[in-house]
Amino acid sequence: MLLDKRLGVIEAVDGDVYYVKFWELSIPARLSKDFEKYSVRPKTGDDVLFLWKRSGISEITSVCKNMLEE
Repeated sequence: MLLDKRLGVIEAVDGDVYYVKFWELSIPARLSKDFEKYSVRPKTGDDVLFLWKRSGISEITSVCKNMLEE
């Protein structure tokens, strides 16, 4: 469900922890289990949808295509 997800930008990567910029916050997140199927991993500057878990590590669910880069 889209209402549970937030849109952010990958600010930094430290091993398997991604730091997602959401407004003025930098939120630590890991890739969801769905990413195990794909060899492409998000990189710094990518737009992502993530589930924000305020009491733990958030979960990146998908990478969004940036239409302005084409």
